[in-house]
Amino acid sequence: CYAPRWMRRLVHLTLAGLLLLAATACKQDGTVTVHSLEFRGVKSVDLARLKSALATRENTKVPVVGWELPWSRKQYFDRGRFDADLRRIEAFYADRGFPDARVTAFDVQLNKDQDAVDVVLTIDEGEPIRVVAVEYRGFDAVPEAHMTDVRNRSPLTVNEPRDRQEVIAAHEVAVNELRDHGHPYARVATDENDGPNGREATIVFTAEPGPRAYFGDTQIAG
Repeated sequence: CYAPRWMRRLVHLTLAGLLLLAATACKQDGTVTVHSLEFRGVKSVDLARLKSALATRENTKVPVVGWELPWSRKQYFDRGRFDADLRRIEAFYADRGFPDARVTAFDVQLNKDQDAVDVVLTIDEGEPIRVVAVEYRGFDAVPEAHMTDVRNRSPLTVNEPRDRQEVIAAHEVAVNELRDHGHPYARVATDENDGPNGREATIVFTAEPGPRAYFGDTQIAG
């Protein structure tokens, strides 16, 4: 059986994992199910969210007891999707502030009937990029009391890893506040400076309020 090129690229992973994956690659796709999918080294991200981001998924089991029901939907192992999942894991971590996270090893164990595998992935999360400051510039159209509320509602937390989804959510809070104060065409630019060591993120939101809106002769204001 010929091991494809994608397999040869993963030289940083364990030899045992490569050999076992080669064994599954020799079987036809869609014939081997994923009995279990286990992660080691995951400490800083939500494991359920990580699993949901991947194409490789384990067979459905009864909660607590872990039994597989015969009529439940089967999840099949696909070597191409598994290869893509290794990159998805790194992208998932990078979006959550861990740019150096890597899959350092994997183990794909075939059962004795060679119709199911147990997959174990080992991850080195690396050091995160942490938020050290969140700044708002050009928000003069918003009263200070309301800006305090904007800061309080922002999901970004100083000293926590920089999560891109949280940056997007904080951006939306800022834009909506400007629009609530009579600037329907307001825009907010987002800039990130990770500092000289690349690990200390300052997030800057810069407002472009645009013109205030009027209804008849009345100016709409917050």
